[in-house]
Amino acid sequence: MSKILSVKQDGTEIYQIRLEDSFANLAETVKGLGYNAEQKACIITDTNIEPLYATEIKATLEAVFGQVFIYAFPAGEASKNLETVNGVYEFLIQNRFDRHDVLFALGGGVVGDLTGFTA
Repeated sequence: MSKILSVKQDGTEIYQIRLEDSFANLAETVKGLGYNAEQKACIITDTNIEPLYATEIKATLEAVFGQVFIYAFPAGEASKNLETVNGVYEFLIQNRFDRHDVLFALGGGVVGDLTGFTA
């Protein structure tokens, strides 16, 4: 199942959200957005989600990006702080990420908030 939702502001589409029931089309979708092997990707997740999906998504994204990393922080609302953001920054700096590389939030809530703030 694939479904595309349009997010609109004042009647004008500003971006789309693509919903899938598996990760099977992830590499194709990411390539279609213009990403390539000259870029790196970092999957940011928490310790609850990491063992469930991170390895599968990393393997899928390796078909697109030159290098794919996983950064997992302790699950829970207590991790929503600048210390955790600092940990992500240190990881990205150590792995030489720059503004052309990509962050993926794997999870919702704290993971999405923290990844968006970090980006």
